[in-house]
Amino acid sequence: MKVRSTQLLFVLAALWLMAGVSILSVGIAELLERHDWWIVVGALAIFAVFSTVIFPRVIRRYSTRVADMDGGPHHLWEALDMKGYLFMVVMMGLGIALRMSGLAPDWFIA
Repeated sequence: MKVRSTQLLFVLAALWLMAGVSILSVGIAELLERHDWWIVVGALAIFAVFSTVIFPRVIRRYSTRVADMDGGPHHLWEALDMKGYLFMVVMMGLGIALRMSGLAPDWFIA
Protein backbone atom coordinates (compact mmCIF):
# COMPACT_ATOMS: atom_id res chain seq x y z
CA MET A 1 0.00 0.00 0.00
CA LYS A 2 1.32 3.41 -0.93
CA VAL A 3 0.45 6.73 0.73
CA ARG A 4 1.57 10.32 0.44
CA SER A 5 4.53 11.39 2.56
CA THR A 6 2.31 13.53 4.79
CA GLN A 7 0.28 10.44 5.68
CA LEU A 8 3.43 8.66 6.82
CA LEU A 9 3.45 10.90 9.90
CA PHE A 10 0.10 9.42 10.87
CA VAL A 11 1.53 5.94 10.35
CA LEU A 12 4.40 6.81 12.71
CA ALA A 13 2.03 8.29 15.27
CA ALA A 14 -0.16 5.18 15.20
CA LEU A 15 2.88 2.94 15.53
CA TRP A 16 4.22 4.76 18.60
CA LEU A 17 0.74 5.06 20.08
CA MET A 18 0.28 1.29 19.90
CA ALA A 19 3.63 0.75 21.62
CA GLY A 20 2.75 3.30 24.31
CA VAL A 21 -0.67 1.80 24.98
CA SER A 22 0.89 -1.65 25.27
CA ILE A 23 3.41 -0.45 27.86
CA LEU A 24 0.76 1.57 29.68
CA SER A 25 -1.52 -1.46 29.97
CA VAL A 26 1.27 -3.47 31.62
CA GLY A 27 1.96 -0.63 34.05
CA ILE A 28 -1.69 -0.09 34.97
CA ALA A 29 -2.26 -3.81 35.50
CA GLU A 30 0.73 -3.98 37.85
CA LEU A 31 -0.33 -0.85 39.72
CA LEU A 32 -3.86 -2.16 40.25
CA GLU A 33 -2.46 -5.42 41.57
CA ARG A 34 0.16 -3.97 43.94
CA HIS A 35 -1.11 -0.52 45.00
CA ASP A 36 2.43 0.72 45.66
CA TRP A 37 2.89 4.50 45.46
CA TRP A 38 6.57 4.18 44.58
CA ILE A 39 5.66 2.44 41.32
CA VAL A 40 3.70 5.54 40.32
CA VAL A 41 6.59 7.83 41.31
CA GLY A 42 9.10 5.68 39.45
CA ALA A 43 6.90 5.48 36.36
CA LEU A 44 6.42 9.25 36.34
CA ALA A 45 10.17 9.81 36.69
CA ILE A 46 10.92 7.47 33.79
CA PHE A 47 8.15 9.07 31.72
CA ALA A 48 9.63 12.52 32.44
CA VAL A 49 13.03 11.41 31.14
CA PHE A 50 11.57 9.81 28.03
CA SER A 51 9.25 12.74 27.26
CA THR A 52 11.96 15.39 27.65
CA VAL A 53 15.06 13.61 26.33
CA ILE A 54 14.26 10.65 24.11
CA PHE A 55 10.87 11.27 22.48
CA PRO A 56 11.62 14.79 21.17
CA ARG A 57 14.75 13.48 19.42
CA VAL A 58 12.84 10.58 17.86
CA ILE A 59 9.96 12.84 16.78
CA ARG A 60 12.33 15.40 15.27
CA ARG A 61 14.34 12.72 13.45
CA TYR A 62 11.40 11.02 11.77
CA SER A 63 9.40 14.18 11.15
CA THR A 64 12.40 15.59 9.31
CA ARG A 65 12.86 12.31 7.43
CA VAL A 66 9.26 12.31 6.23
CA ALA A 67 9.28 16.05 5.46
CA ASP A 68 12.34 15.58 3.25
CA MET A 69 10.56 12.96 1.14
CA ASP A 70 8.94 14.06 -2.06
CA GLY A 71 5.15 14.25 -2.11
CA GLY A 72 4.72 11.14 -4.23
CA PRO A 73 3.33 7.87 -2.97
CA HIS A 74 5.53 5.85 -0.60
CA HIS A 75 5.23 2.39 0.87
CA LEU A 76 4.10 2.32 4.51
CA TRP A 77 7.35 0.71 5.63
CA GLU A 78 9.31 3.74 4.37
CA ALA A 79 8.16 5.67 7.47
CA LEU A 80 11.16 4.31 9.37
CA ASP A 81 14.69 3.71 8.21
CA MET A 82 16.73 0.59 8.97
CA LYS A 83 18.09 2.10 12.19
CA GLY A 84 14.54 2.83 13.36
CA TYR A 85 13.39 -0.71 12.70
CA LEU A 86 16.49 -2.10 14.40
CA PHE A 87 15.80 0.12 17.43
CA MET A 88 12.21 -1.12 17.62
CA VAL A 89 13.20 -4.78 17.25
CA VAL A 90 15.89 -4.51 19.94
CA MET A 91 13.64 -2.65 22.38
CA MET A 92 10.69 -4.98 21.84
CA GLY A 93 12.93 -8.02 21.95
CA LEU A 94 14.52 -6.93 25.23
CA GLY A 95 11.13 -6.19 26.75
CA ILE A 96 9.69 -9.53 25.70
CA ALA A 97 12.82 -11.39 26.81
CA LEU A 98 12.76 -9.71 30.22
CA ARG A 99 9.10 -10.52 30.77
CA MET A 100 9.36 -14.13 29.62
CA SER A 101 12.65 -14.94 31.34
CA GLY A 102 11.58 -13.77 34.78
CA LEU A 103 14.94 -12.02 35.22
CA ALA A 104 13.17 -8.75 35.99
CA PRO A 105 10.23 -8.59 38.40
CA ASP A 106 6.86 -7.44 37.08
CA TRP A 107 7.06 -4.14 39.00
CA PHE A 108 10.27 -3.34 37.10
CA ILE A 109 8.66 -4.02 33.75
CA ALA A 110 5.66 -1.92 34.80
